[in-house]
Amino acid sequence: MVRLITDIGDGPRRTRCEYAFRTLLDVAGVSPDNALAVSYASEPHTRCDVWIRPEGAPAIARRRRGTIVIDEDIIAESFALLSCAEEYGGRRDGKGRFLARFTERAAIDIPVVNRHALTLKRALARAARAKGKRLKTDPRRFTVVLSHDVDNITDKNIHVCLHRAARAVKYLLRGRIASALRMGLFTLGRLFARGNPYDNYAAYIDLERRYGFRSTFFMITGAGGRFGARYSIAQARSMLGDITAAGWEVGLHTNYYSFHDPKAVIGERRAIEDAIGRPIAGCRNHYLMLSIPESWRVMVRAGLVYDSSVGYTDAIGFRAGVAYPYRPYDMEAEAAIDLIEIPLVIMDTAVLDYDGDREAAWARIQKVLDETRDVGGTIAVNFHHRALYDHEFAGWNDIYIRILDYIREHNGRGISASMLVGEVVHHA
Repeated sequence: MVRLITDIGDGPRRTRCEYAFRTLLDVAGVSPDNALAVSYASEPHTRCDVWIRPEGAPAIARRRRGTIVIDEDIIAESFALLSCAEEYGGRRDGKGRFLARFTERAAIDIPVVNRHALTLKRALARAARAKGKRLKTDPRRFTVVLSHDVDNITDKNIHVCLHRAARAVKYLLRGRIASALRMGLFTLGRLFARGNPYDNYAAYIDLERRYGFRSTFFMITGAGGRFGARYSIAQARSMLGDITAAGWEVGLHTNYYSFHDPKAVIGERRAIEDAIGRPIAGCRNHYLMLSIPESWRVMVRAGLVYDSSVGYTDAIGFRAGVAYPYRPYDMEAEAAIDLIEIPLVIMDTAVLDYDGDREAAWARIQKVLDETRDVGGTIAVNFHHRALYDHEFAGWNDIYIRILDYIREHNGRGISASMLVGEVVHHA
């Protein structure tokens, strides 16, 4: 196997190093069945093939002839990112969330962990060749987990109406009289208009089917209210049946009021499972409510296998610095958590505005997709269920189609969260 040799004694530091190292191997697709040794110590071990120089170690140290040197601390930096270390005791918004604007990182649109993983992979490949062998690897293919948070299933909802009215008031306060008038008339008109423009799930399924892709619909239940569930399971029963019958996935959109309560999450999970007649594998927290590491513990206790809540509400990018599913790390318990985290990297509301520059938004999205593709990474994309209503969300539909086109043009995959998790569990 690929061994890590370190001069760090037993304890939390060693556990963290080993966790980061194993995660880097997994992200890179390096099989553990390679007879190679990596030293992570102040000086390279006499029997190592690759030396990773820890931060603070002498730049010029005694190096055994033939040892391949990685002259940056990819272990410590990867651990800090994967564990979301900066969020422990960090700033929060009014809802208790860690936002992109609070980070001290220079660039959140770069998957640093994947780059470090490839650095390690290249070094190990050189070491294997020096021994007359070929490094054993598993392929990593550019993959996008397509998903849709279903916050509302109709716009005949008091909270939707209030949200639209608030937009009209904002326009008015900014002196945009014409926009305020249009928004006000639109809000009033929708109160009396027929039809349900938020009834978009079948359109998503038809669109994704044309590309040979599938997606996950995260459905909410439990407590109602402004931030809670805005529809009942009974109201969504037909939709749930159609989604599962088509072969698309239903996941849990954990309620804003219960994401911290494992008993409540269990009740929500079971309610949806009863409606669809099959188990739910994972979740994404409503409003991306995520308290690290407590939220991960709740998910495990609720019997969930995966989560896709590690993303920003105010920007797109790699919150944990990684474009690949991974096991989170609990810095309080000093242990990896038995949960698969699928990084949420692109969300419509984090990059698109009602009146914003669509081309500028697409440029930012393409940058993140390019970065993911370049490292053979895997990310989740979230376009809300309502986003196909072009009259209200002008151009959002086109942006989603451009994402699907990009995936196909670059030989990527568009799959559901459970499809990805099945692969990860199978290869574990």
